Amino acid sequence: MTAQPPPPPGPPLVGRGEILARLRHKLRAVSDGGAARCVVLRGVAGIGKSRLIAEVCREAADRGMAVASGRATELDRVSPLATLTQALRAAAPPLLDTDASTRLAARAGTPHLQAEFLAELLGARARSSPLLLALDDAQWTDEASALALRLLTRELAEAPVLWLLAARPTTGAQAMHSVLDALGQGDGGAIELGPLSADAAGELVRHLAGGRPAAALREMAERAGGNPFLLHELLLALREKRRLRVAADVADVAPGELPPDFRSRIAERLRDLPPTARRLLEAGSVLARPFDLRTVAAVSGLDPVGVAGAAQEALLHGFLAEDGPLLAFRHDLLREAIYSGLPGPVRHALHGSAGEVLKERGGPAAEAALHLAHGATTGDIEALVVLRAAAKEVRATAPKVAAELLVRLVDLTDAGDPERPAVTVEAVRALVWAGRIQSAVDLVERALTAPMPPEVEAAARIVLAQALAHQGRQAAALRQARHGGALAGPRSTARAGAKVMEAFALVYGPTSAECRSRARLADEAAAEAVRLGQATGDAFGEVGGLCAGGVVATARGAVQDAVGLAERATRRAAELGGEARWLATPAWLGATLTAADRFAEAEERLEAGRREAERNSAMWSLSIMGEYRARLLLLAGRLDEAERTAEEGLRFCRGMGAVGPTPPLHAALARVAILRDDLASAARQLVRAEELGAGGVMPDYDDVLVAAALLESARDRPEAALRAAAPLYAALPTVLASAYEPGILPELTRIALRAGDAARARTAADAAARYAARNPRLASARAAAAHAEGLLGGDADALRAAVDAARGGPRPLALAGALHDLAEVTREADCPAAIAAAEEAAGLYEAAGADRPAAAVRLTLRHLGVRRRPARTPDADGGWAALTPAELRVARLVAAGMTNRAVAERLFLSRHTVDAHLRRIFAKVGVSSRVELARLAADRRLADVEPGPGRPDASPE
Repeated sequence: MTAQPPPPPGPPLVGRGEILARLRHKLRAVSDGGAARCVVLRGVAGIGKSRLIAEVCREAADRGMAVASGRATELDRVSPLATLTQALRAAAPPLLDTDASTRLAARAGTPHLQAEFLAELLGARARSSPLLLALDDAQWTDEASALALRLLTRELAEAPVLWLLAARPTTGAQAMHSVLDALGQGDGGAIELGPLSADAAGELVRHLAGGRPAAALREMAERAGGNPFLLHELLLALREKRRLRVAADVADVAPGELPPDFRSRIAERLRDLPPTARRLLEAGSVLARPFDLRTVAAVSGLDPVGVAGAAQEALLHGFLAEDGPLLAFRHDLLREAIYSGLPGPVRHALHGSAGEVLKERGGPAAEAALHLAHGATTGDIEALVVLRAAAKEVRATAPKVAAELLVRLVDLTDAGDPERPAVTVEAVRALVWAGRIQSAVDLVERALTAPMPPEVEAAARIVLAQALAHQGRQAAALRQARHGGALAGPRSTARAGAKVMEAFALVYGPTSAECRSRARLADEAAAEAVRLGQATGDAFGEVGGLCAGGVVATARGAVQDAVGLAERATRRAAELGGEARWLATPAWLGATLTAADRFAEAEERLEAGRREAERNSAMWSLSIMGEYRARLLLLAGRLDEAERTAEEGLRFCRGMGAVGPTPPLHAALARVAILRDDLASAARQLVRAEELGAGGVMPDYDDVLVAAALLESARDRPEAALRAAAPLYAALPTVLASAYEPGILPELTRIALRAGDAARARTAADAAARYAARNPRLASARAAAAHAEGLLGGDADALRAAVDAARGGPRPLALAGALHDLAEVTREADCPAAIAAAEEAAGLYEAAGADRPAAAVRLTLRHLGVRRRPARTPDADGGWAALTPAELRVARLVAAGMTNRAVAERLFLSRHTVDAHLRRIFAKVGVSSRVELARLAADRRLADVEPGPGRPDASPE
């Protein structure tokens, strides 16, 4: 006898034992008071992410942790902080109560202040109890919540907080794309959920069906592809059609066919519902978030009384579930299947109805506008007004949404409307600001095929030049900037903007013998931009001209002039506001401070710039911060950090479609790989950089040429290295890369000497001498000039001068290179001095993890009769005696339980300086967290420790 089995109470968690064990390990570490952990679960819809989150939340609650769990919806992206605050309010007791919500609302419109407030709130809570914050469907997280998560995970890095985020595969169009990538870095930080194995799928089917699956049922279950949710829906469909049979603990299917795919099965299930329930589900699928009966009745046109019965039917058939006082789809795959099955006119009408209902009821303006955007028709004046107002409202907090609304505004504006060209320019600017570079290029190029008023066309071509420059298409950017400038009237503010883009396109043009003449033209354009900007009140022109002038001054070797211009630009941007903030002045200032050997200040400025760009949601500004910071870290010998920063920068640029900054990032990764003696990886990075040239991106960046020459040199192919560096020799002395890194010039001298080209060796050495003469107070410049001269003539005195000068700077790898060359030159005449120099060089290289040059130095030592001792480990006192006075002060306060912010305030330091001190403290005493530091400090009586006799504080206080 066969029976139709009752539905089981709920499917078990199968096939995820190993992943659950990893999550439990992290949960235990945090609940026991350890530092924060972050896990990103990735996988397609229905693969089991939600079930894992539910299990971890349950276990966290059992451990007495505070648990905040939430799920993002597709329309969260237009509601600032919606994703995060809903999760915090859902905790029991709420982590964001009424009073805290009021204080948070008082900071509305300033996402960074809201994020800082939440950091303080959660930090205080974590001090009393470990926290779990879990977000499901995190790919839909709004931009303000994404910003907050960036800040919170950094600020609470040492607090007992487990961040658990689940997301479907993301694209660059979503605010959380780069955040999820960044948070998933590190050991075990990202977990990919793949399909269930055949055995696990069989176990799940056995539970769902109520018996061991027969061959026919197993074959049918294979259609689900190991996806637990689709398996569940398949078994549910079989049960509803009474096709499932169980006898003697064996489950089988009755003959007959089911629709072949999930959406078809959902469509068939919908046909079994009453018409009112179908209409309710259709309206709910358009609303795209949990809804109340009153709202869904108004959108669907159902009778407010009868809608309750429709909801009961939808609940009974498993389409909906209760979500507090609201209703929500049991899984977003169900909502998507219903939404995708709506005929176009029905979908259009429902969006229009939703927009009107939300607008009438005072709902979020941007959310109403998105619905109206989908439901409006061309020329709908009311919709146009709503869209423009909503875009203005959310531009500061959700620039991607603002760009989407403005693009839709363009689509809905009649082709003959005289306002359409100006609306298009506004939309293109928003796209550039939001980091959607290719979309900006496509839109403005289409618009330029139609006639425009000259002034509007000038603005369109200038913003196109910005987008092209960010794509690395400098020649095209230069043409558009000059064309736009020619169209602008004599009193137009567009003229200043055109000169800004002209200057940048010139200075970042190809590396060649034309660099000197281009630098002169760029300098003139930058000065004219400043003059025009001041005359017309154009902040973008004035500040942009100062930034461009600083870059030109750097390329010409006038480092102090460059710093002065960048500092003026930063001050004026703060004073003027507006579009001046687009120019990422902290990035340019950080770059020039790097050239000036002021590394601590440079890093601080770049960090401040990153925070400012995040506050302003300036996506393209964030992309160039990574380029400059990766270079700084490389020069400082912090190879692991340089690699991580460059990789994060590449992911970020790929996500937003901005390829302009990517060649230098590939070059930085190649340089790191060469230093680590991984020449194959270096070659792959350079191939990727060169491949960008096929897409119109300038392939011959200084950084890429330098890395290519160094790779060939490492391969012991001197002629190939000389060919790779040929454009650099031709461009000297106007090479930006050598201004940021004067140590390149001794390397170019070495390459030419090894290839037998004395003339080019002399050219590189002369360029180093001119650079030092122009910057006599710059340690790196003096070191490079003496180093190059020492190589050129085998001059030990010059190399000693190079070593002495390099000791006064912040570039350990440059110092190590000079020491090694000094050891080579003096090993016959002064063996003890040569050994001492080589030992010091080896220590510097080993400390940086630069395996290749370290091995070369050890070979020199063997030739000198010395076998290199192992790298020095922390001393018997745990490294405490090596701390500088400033590091010791920071260590005492951190060990006492103070946050980095509190330490900074107590000692009147920047938070960046405290972070830098803490990194060095961890390295010296051999710990990796604040908890370990505190325990070790208690054992060592840190209050009694005296600072070491070594180097003085490197960072200014």
